[in-house]
Amino acid sequence: LNELDQLNGITVENAAKDNLKNKMAKRRVIIAPDPRLNTVAEPIKTIDESIRRLISDMFEIMQAAKGAGLAATQIGINKRLFIMDLSSYIEEEIKPYVIINPEITYCSEETWIAEEGCLSFPEIKKISITRPENIKMKYLDEKGEQKEMQASGWLARCIQHETDHINGITMVHYVSKIKTDMISKKLMKLKKNNEV
Repeated sequence: LNELDQLNGITVENAAKDNLKNKMAKRRVIIAPDPRLNTVAEPIKTIDESIRRLISDMFEIMQAAKGAGLAATQIGINKRLFIMDLSSYIEEEIKPYVIINPEITYCSEETWIAEEGCLSFPEIKKISITRPENIKMKYLDEKGEQKEMQASGWLARCIQHETDHINGITMVHYVSKIKTDMISKKLMKLKKNNEV
């Protein structure tokens, strides 16, 4: 490092620390089986700059993985936060969603079955899950404003899927133990071979 760098407080030690911080900021989606995916997340008390950075990171990770939704717990952050961008899947859903501290306040008796995938379960065929057709939800947006939403169809399904994540529930909770064990063994093998 030259003299000017040293005057600015840049040392080899500080540069190494900054480099480590940058590496740590590069989070990845956690692949099941992993106990972190079964943890009930904590409410967010203050929406500050660190939360806004986290939201930005999550959108970057989700888009790189070509996902429609991502919960903070899927990248090892124990916060009640998830994001969604369904624009590639639903024509009329053009805006992304930031959902903080969600509370589903209503589920319809009408249900429907559809296949779901998950970024934490790569290389696994989609799983058929029965969910309510219509829901209502209260949540905070990224500005900390209280919001209410009614949703149906795929938007409602995505909200329920991501809410499951922050409640420590993954899609294998909806299948038999035999199938769950088969999925877990397959993913453990893929992880061992560095294939996911």
